Amino acid sequence: MGALVALALGLSVWLGSQRANATELRSGAAASAWPFAKTISSSRVVLGGRARCTASVKSVVEAGQAVRVRFGVHNRSRELVTVRLPWLVLRAADGTAFDTRTTLGPHVPPADTRHPPLYWRVRPGATVRAVEAIPVRWRGPLQITPACAGRTLPVLRVRVEAPGPPANASTAIAEVVAASEGLLDQCRPQTPGVVVYGQIDAPDGIDAPDGSAPPMDAKCSLSITSEGRFWLAQALVLIPPLPFPGLQIWQPYETLWQPDGPAPSFSPPYEAIVWEFVVNENWALPVAAATTVDSYLSNQTAQARYWIGNGWGGWESVACGTPLVDAGSTGPLVEFISACPAPAL
Repeated sequence: MGALVALALGLSVWLGSQRANATELRSGAAASAWPFAKTISSSRVVLGGRARCTASVKSVVEAGQAVRVRFGVHNRSRELVTVRLPWLVLRAADGTAFDTRTTLGPHVPPADTRHPPLYWRVRPGATVRAVEAIPVRWRGPLQITPACAGRTLPVLRVRVEAPGPPANASTAIAEVVAASEGLLDQCRPQTPGVVVYGQIDAPDGIDAPDGSAPPMDAKCSLSITSEGRFWLAQALVLIPPLPFPGLQIWQPYETLWQPDGPAPSFSPPYEAIVWEFVVNENWALPVAAATTVDSYLSNQTAQARYWIGNGWGGWESVACGTPLVDAGSTGPLVEFISACPAPAL
């Protein structure tokens, strides 16, 4: 059972990473749409001169959008070369360091998404490419240090822009609730930092096909911090609405567990969801989320939905009593553990 649970945990985290990297963010201008953004790049010869690694990015990104670093590895030799997948470290103006090896892991070419390799095998004269996409929720400027084949490349500097902050907290909360696409409709925070009690219903109002996603009692809260020309809003949903001793939200990866450490474990049933949004004067965009959940063990199933970058995906069945953690996407996993019965006394 322990090995099965570990597999479920690892698979869920990896799937979250792939959803984050494989899908575009919601509405709003793309980072490349800024008329004054230009493409900047850095490059280095690696593997003793046998290959060249190049990273490029737009010089300006809008807060809430993804900074997209494009990697290319070209085999300059006459032999097949093996190259470890590229990664990057992003450093924000406030000192925050975001390392893609810690949480999201390296992106992989679209042709191989079920079993991501640790290395590329590059034919003579060929070039392989990949993209790392990180939703920006930090004020700039950003310093991006790309790396591949065990070597770092020259730093890329990116400016962060935003049209301006929301008018007030009430406007920011309304934008966040709308951006959650139904998740917070019945558990809507009213004041930053103040807990409300309500229910979590089927996201976007579409119930499971067989009606097997009963509403869940929850408590919800929202915290807001200013980043100058934009705000960060962090929603926390706890199911059932009870204390979760020791629960902590870890930055900068927006996880409910220490990066590279085990997920927290409570007595089932429980579900904790954290969801972060960038809010400006025009809209709110989801940029990071994490979920940890477990239910009573039984031979029944619960329905779950994943955020897939621009909205909620379809329903999926999860065996009751299977612990799951999910991180690395711009939105959360929501499992309706209310369908899992309590053990008979």
